[in-house]
Amino acid sequence: MEWTDYPRIALVVLLVLTNVGLFVGMSSSDTAYGPHNAKWDGGTVLRDEMQAAGASPTIARSPDEYVEVDQPAVGFVLAPTSSYSAQDSARVRQFVSRGGTLVVAGEGRNTTNQLLSNLGVETRFNGSALRDDQNNYRNASLPRATNVSDHPLVSDVDALTLNKGTVLDVPERETFGDTSDGPTVLVRTSPVAYLDRNQNQTLDDDERIDSYPVAAVEAVGQGRVVVVSDASIFTNAMLEQEGNAAFVGALSENATTAMIDYSHRPPLPPMTYALLTIRDLPAVQVVLSLLVLGLVALWAKLPVIGLPETLESVVFPKQARSSTGFHLDERDVTAVLEERHPDWDPDRIERVSQSIIRQRRDQD
Repeated sequence: MEWTDYPRIALVVLLVLTNVGLFVGMSSSDTAYGPHNAKWDGGTVLRDEMQAAGASPTIARSPDEYVEVDQPAVGFVLAPTSSYSAQDSARVRQFVSRGGTLVVAGEGRNTTNQLLSNLGVETRFNGSALRDDQNNYRNASLPRATNVSDHPLVSDVDALTLNKGTVLDVPERETFGDTSDGPTVLVRTSPVAYLDRNQNQTLDDDERIDSYPVAAVEAVGQGRVVVVSDASIFTNAMLEQEGNAAFVGALSENATTAMIDYSHRPPLPPMTYALLTIRDLPAVQVVLSLLVLGLVALWAKLPVIGLPETLESVVFPKQARSSTGFHLDERDVTAVLEERHPDWDPDRIERVSQSIIRQRRDQD
């Protein structure tokens, strides 16, 4: 490779790196629970676990997709940041009634409890911070819920590990592990957990230790709604903790499609949204394919624009642009190089001069 090719190569590499950076920036996101966020609080591992269980993960950008998805399917509503309207809730309920499994996991209780009410589910999020000084991952705010029922959904789950989660309020008539109508508790905390209602990180006299529900299931129509008190168990970091990945596998193993409901979360990255839109519109795919083919055909017929064609145009840019009939013999080239680069030794000037003359001859 001639050293004279390096300016062109450097420019091409710079353009490629710039475009790769733009693509990565437009297709990734740091948003918590984001399906394209590979950090600790993202959802990339969740998609991997869904695939490992045999379900095809997909992103639901609108509640309308609940109506269109084929059964059997599972949907994950993770810490929604806005409320589901009555119309949106009706679409979600239709999905469950047709035999779907809906997993509702929250950080608070306002938006999630409203959705549960609209679905006709009796379980609610409590909202108070859960702590366990004896059974935890690193500290009391990351409790391990070790009291697991014999329900099929948790038959392979030894525990659930939470991250600053809350608990569930389940009607008193429920029986632990029962499969009758009404809510069924799947997992409870250890008997020494407590709710830190005043958030002072200490068990006070008016706060009691107990075994609190953190996961429950309830039948709705032909399907079921699984309520989980802490959405963060589905993040990348927490899926590495005891029992969490096994729980995702159990929820997804009988589904052909696993939807991550992003309709009430922060907006998707621009590139991801564009790719999903293109995927859903065949007409746009055809137009873009024809456009790409046209650009390739045009590129094949036209010279590269904006890149130096020869070393001569790099060394003598003004002259090269001023006249298409511009030519220099080797003596003239040497004289110009000596003038412009007085620090070059004679051997280097001779090599560059010969390279310029040789390239010009090749083009002629």
